[in-house]
Amino acid sequence: MNSYPQKVHIDRPRNPFPGRSHLSRLLPLALLFACMAAFSWAAQAAFIPVSSSLTAESCPNGYFDPGETNTVQFVIKNDTDTDFNDVQVELLADGAVWNDGTDHVVADSNVEFAITDKTAKTFVGKKSTTTVTFSFRTKGTCGRNNFVNPQLLVTWKESTIPERVIFSGDKLTHNGQLGATVGSTYSFNNANPITINDLANADNLGKASPYPSGITTSGVPNDAANPTATGERVVNVSVTLKNVTHPTQTEVAALLVGPRGQKVVLFRGAGNPVSGFNNTTFTINGTSAAVPLVASINDGGTYGAADYGSGSFFGSAPPAPYGTMGSFNSLDPNGAWSLYLIDTTGTQGATGGVVAGGWTLTLSTEKVVCCNAGQTAPAITQFRDNRPKPGIADVTITEDTIFNSDEIHAGQVRSPVVHFTVNDVDQSTADSLTVSATSSDETIIKSANIKTGGSGNDRTLEFRTEPNANGNAVITVTVRDAQGNASVAQFTLKVNSVNDLPAISQIRNQASNVGTGTPPLAFTVTDVETPSDNIVLTATSDNQAVVPNSNVFFSGTGSSRTITVLPNDASTSGSARITVTATDANGGVSTMSFTVDFGTPPGSPTISPIDTVNTDEDKTASVGFTIRSGSSGLWCFQ
Repeated sequence: MNSYPQKVHIDRPRNPFPGRSHLSRLLPLALLFACMAAFSWAAQAAFIPVSSSLTAESCPNGYFDPGETNTVQFVIKNDTDTDFNDVQVELLADGAVWNDGTDHVVADSNVEFAITDKTAKTFVGKKSTTTVTFSFRTKGTCGRNNFVNPQLLVTWKESTIPERVIFSGDKLTHNGQLGATVGSTYSFNNANPITINDLANADNLGKASPYPSGITTSGVPNDAANPTATGERVVNVSVTLKNVTHPTQTEVAALLVGPRGQKVVLFRGAGNPVSGFNNTTFTINGTSAAVPLVASINDGGTYGAADYGSGSFFGSAPPAPYGTMGSFNSLDPNGAWSLYLIDTTGTQGATGGVVAGGWTLTLSTEKVVCCNAGQTAPAITQFRDNRPKPGIADVTITEDTIFNSDEIHAGQVRSPVVHFTVNDVDQSTADSLTVSATSSDETIIKSANIKTGGSGNDRTLEFRTEPNANGNAVITVTVRDAQGNASVAQFTLKVNSVNDLPAISQIRNQASNVGTGTPPLAFTVTDVETPSDNIVLTATSDNQAVVPNSNVFFSGTGSSRTITVLPNDASTSGSARITVTATDANGGVSTMSFTVDFGTPPGSPTISPIDTVNTDEDKTASVGFTIRSGSSGLWCFQ
């Protein structure tokens, strides 16, 4: 059967009504064409598309790929009040009818279909649907805009005019694309705080410090020149402001300037006019619903950019007019990005505000990958807020953090274990992915002291900081597949300062004659944060009858000090435990104790107490002690 609509040839009829006007003679013919047109219109409106779905692929990825055999299920509906018999469906492309079992290359198209069969003739009742299935092979170039939406040609017994059913609005073909869309994210962080100076501040006139705050990006793939390319290109830009505090939300405005000169107001005049930011972290991107005009901007919220103001930003910021978030897409994203923050009104006096945690710039990219291994970059995600999210969240630890496998000493703490997930859609196993990490500040944490662990999709990080170091370091995690494709995620490692306690050297227990004080006993005192001269020393005795507190004296400067202990009077005998307390400038306290025994009668020699000494069998050890005479004091040391 020829499925093409046939031309209709109509011979000019003789006039059956002689003597009538020419117009009246044409009236029956006009009625004939009107009836044909009405029938044709009714036929064209009979079937409508309902849905289509890709049910099988030779290379499963949810997309059509070049050279792939696909099976698609179409659902169409008889939208009339008439039952149709012998309904038969064929597949079309670019308006051509394709015969059974024959491959056809469509003109001006890189797609080749292999039709497996027409549908069998079937009955489709009024207002009911029917499902038809076709298998075909795609042929063409991997990339965007290389596919034509399928069309169906439907015929039925009651009509001699085929009807097209076009799935033009259907998502089956993914906007005419051959190959899978693979997304990646690239995050860059500036952890330095930003001070939002009030408009009433005469020195800054509403401009933040710094103005602008900058982030330089590099290594983000860009292939936007060819609209049909498979290469990676930016599809969304997100800015996260961290720990924002300001008395009035609507007074704060932000302008983002990209490396290609794009300039977009992230928000201005937005948020709650009677409420402020209170350590609020939120995100502005190019895909979410606009940041609210009068409702609050909430902690953890994600919003679309919105400019409810007008005019140019202050000072060195580029002038209006400003563009949309879409202006960042499909252009080279590598280079200097600038964030301009301003206070717009100054109605709160000179209070201003701060973005204490700095800001993060996240570039979301997409590329088209067909069924060939090694073309996709790995993905880095982390389970946060009850769902997977790109990148790795900021981590806070304290100074003197060590690996969990390290031997722990006083003042040290064990590292948290940070979990994240790696994945690559074209790798047979995630074990082939390698993870590395680097630090932006080797004085806080060395890159070699960021330990990567885990296996498969589940990976971990641990940290060992430099002794007594604190501050912020940007950690860059890189995941690379066997073909060398890589993705990076950056986060801020915040190392909080901990007050180190003073260190006091130990004094041995002392023995002295009855009524005779000790000589000056040397010891040292030091502290990491407090100069030794500023360390306050005090001493207490546990036996006031033998040694009153007032009979303990310190001398010396800096870290080198001495202590002298005097008995209550010349006839005093007995012992007292002396406790020395050192207090630093931050209130940190350390203690050291020793015993003084005034138990030897005058003129008798004394031997100082001997500490317990441990040694291995068949080994010798030296033991130190002091001998004093009763009259001349010190005899000797050994």
